[in-house]
Amino acid sequence: LSSKWHGDADTYILRQAIMLVSLIAAILLGSVYAIPAMTNTACTFLVLWLMEKELEVDWASCVIVVAFLNFVALFLASLWLHQHPEYILSIFDSSGMYT
Repeated sequence: LSSKWHGDADTYILRQAIMLVSLIAAILLGSVYAIPAMTNTACTFLVLWLMEKELEVDWASCVIVVAFLNFVALFLASLWLHQHPEYILSIFDSSGMYT
């Protein structure tokens, strides 16, 4: 519901603020209480949320450049994830959740 195309236009800013605050809170709580699954999941959803915000911008004639930069960023992210598989594994790790 944090999309521009869902919900009322007058609550758009409030919905964005709620989403951003909840993501930052999840990152902070996961970092403070050493819960890597919470931190990494919140970081993943933050990236997805930012990518969705990019779709809401009218890029006009720069669409090709923005698409190319997105593909470059996805390529670099895949290289990083290939070198750091513990990031993906820690999303599914439940250690620290029930202590």
